[in-house]
Amino acid sequence: MRYREESGGQEHSDFSSRFFMLAISRFQSQLTDFPMYRLAEVEVAALYPRIREVTPNC
Repeated sequence: MRYREESGGQEHSDFSSRFFMLAISRFQSQLTDFPMYRLAEVEVAALYPRIREVTPNC
């Protein structure tokens, strides 16, 4: 009986780790679906005021 309890606990942790990996892979696929050009555009827009401060004669 004790062996069955231990194996049941192992199955539960295996299931939770599989579910966790599935959630991570889904999240990563959503991130990669986000257009990279849009991300770069946001970064440039955020950096633009600092670039203007560093080079005011441009």
